[in-house]
Amino acid sequence: MPSEVELAWAAGIIDGEGCIHIAVVGFQRNKRGYHQLSVDVGNTSLVMVERLKSLFDGLMYYPYAKDLDRNPTHKPRYQFRVNGKKAVAMLNAIMPYMVVKYGQAALAVKVFEDVPDRDVREAARISLQEMKG
Repeated sequence: MPSEVELAWAAGIIDGEGCIHIAVVGFQRNKRGYHQLSVDVGNTSLVMVERLKSLFDGLMYYPYAKDLDRNPTHKPRYQFRVNGKKAVAMLNAIMPYMVVKYGQAALAVKVFEDVPDRDVREAARISLQEMKG
């Protein structure tokens, strides 16, 4: 379990650089798909992204070679992502330290902990988009 200092640090990163979102996954012509909660952070600091990964057991994406070739003056961008129950656990842990995205985190946690209803999750997805306004 991360220390309080690490949780506060992570909350600051998510507040400033992160994205809390709900996506509809697996939607096809004959399938309705399902809602998935994700927390993402993209940054050029490999150290920061690796630290988030180690604290919250998330996924890490490295830049594709073709992305690096587009503009050689750009630094590589690394991506951290945590989905589903791990995203809920992460948000629950850092929420006491969040300021900017506290409302987004609270809505996401409430919907994914308490409400399995598809329509409510869809409404929450739309509300999160509107909060980002």
